[in-house]
Parts: sequence; C-alpha cells; structure tokens
Amino acid sequence: MRSFIRCAPWVVAVAVVVGLASCDRGAPDGGADAAPTATSSSDAQGPAVPRTPVHFDALDGVRIEGSTFGSGRVGVVLGHGSPGNQTEWWPFAETLAERGYMALAIDFRSFCPGGRAGCSGDGTTADAWQDMLGGARYLERQGVKQVVLMGSSMGGTASVVAASQPEADVAGAIALSGSSDCCGMHADKQVIEAIHVPMLLVVGRLDAGFVGSTRRWSSWAGRGAETDIVPSGEHGLDFFHLATPAIQRRVSDDVFDFLERVS
Repeated sequence: MRSFIRCAPWVVAVAVVVGLASCDRGAPDGGADAAPTATSSSDAQGPAVPRTPVHFDALDGVRIEGSTFGSGRVGVVLGHGSPGNQTEWWPFAETLAERGYMALAIDFRSFCPGGRAGCSGDGTTADAWQDMLGGARYLERQGVKQVVLMGSSMGGTASVVAASQPEADVAGAIALSGSSDCCGMHADKQVIEAIHVPMLLVVGRLDAGFVGSTRRWSSWAGRGAETDIVPSGEHGLDFFHLATPAIQRRVSDDVFDFLERVS
C-alpha cells in the first residue's frame, strides 16, 4: 500500500566540483540558444526519442550545456547528481517526451564530460540553482507554458533552492534524495518556507544522510508538499534503474501524478 507523508503549506556528493577547464569542450561555439541539431539519444536498436543538444545561459550568464527531448506545453528541467552529468537523465527524459512533456537535461556548471554529454562553463556548484532557472527560462523561450524543476541528489537540492527564489516563476519542484546541505547550497527552513509552489519529495527510508533532510523539508514545507519515503535504500535516479519493479513503478507514479496535478 502506498504510504505518503502529507505535510502542512507551502547529491550523492558533498564536494564542490570546480575548475574542470582541462576537459574536452565538445560544445559548439556561439551564444545562448544557438541553433540546435537533433540526434539520437541512444545507440540501442529500435526507435529512440530524438535528442537535441542545446546550450543556454544560466541566470548569472554561465554557459550551460543540455539536451531537449520532446515537446509540449509543460516542460521539466532535469538536474543530475555529483559526480554525474546530463546523460543520467536521458532515459527518463525520453519517457517524459513520450508522455507529452518537453524535457531538458542539463550539465551543471563546472561539469565537463565532453562529447555527446557536453561541457558547461566553469563555476561553483553553490550556484547550480541558477543553472536550473536558466533552463526554465530556456524552455519558456521554446514555447513551454509551465516548467517544473526536477533533480536527483545534488540536482534535488538545486531544484529546491531554485524554487525558493523570488524570480523562480515555476509550477513546481521535485527532489529525489535531495539534501538540505549540499555542494555549497543550503536549503534550510527559511528556504523551504519561501517556496510557494507544490513540491514532491522522494527518498529511500534506508538512504542514511538524505532521509533526514527530506523529513525536515517535509515538516517545514507544510500542506503544499507531498513526501514519499519509500521502503528501500536507492538514491536519486537509482529509483528508476536499480530498485525493485514495484519501487520503480511507485516512484514513477509519484512523478507523473505530480506533473499532472501541477499542470
């Protein structure tokens, strides 16, 4: 039986990753919103949702690499954990596209995997929330009417911090295994109480170090937040890949039910 903690109103790393200038910068030259080119997101046989490499400016002007999937009036910005990069989100981004959403998976600043995964500009992960909001503005320029921020681990913290900003103007925020203190970002009670859009918080009951943060966010957020503490130890995107089929379905249902409600 699904068990939710419904509260009253409204990743896996702690290191700050900086200065990866030695990476192979595989991104094209040009300014924000340069003309994208559609490619395939998968080398596997069978049809794949087209992936479009893009780049845009974060809120403070740092160049961010990403990939879009699908189209629709509702868009989802996808932030990865650390270590990690945008490719972690590509399978789920395809699923979002198949369900009628436009997905944007990004490389946070200072993350430079190179090649198909792109290479964002230098910076500190303390400002990763600005990358999420830059992604939201990018989707709006593509015609998206409502944007939800969604992140795994570090990306979950970035989504929450971004949603608390006065200029956020997003429809909701989803955090999978987020932390109240991560990578230079701090999501304390004041930050949570500044969020005035719905939140979905998901964490594994056995995910030590993260379940406590989610419980605190849940108690601070109030009625506008929905929290699912699932009976497992998976972390972030592992819910979709390593968890039992029942947990995978449960978390996927959490996400798509939430997206449907806020849009």
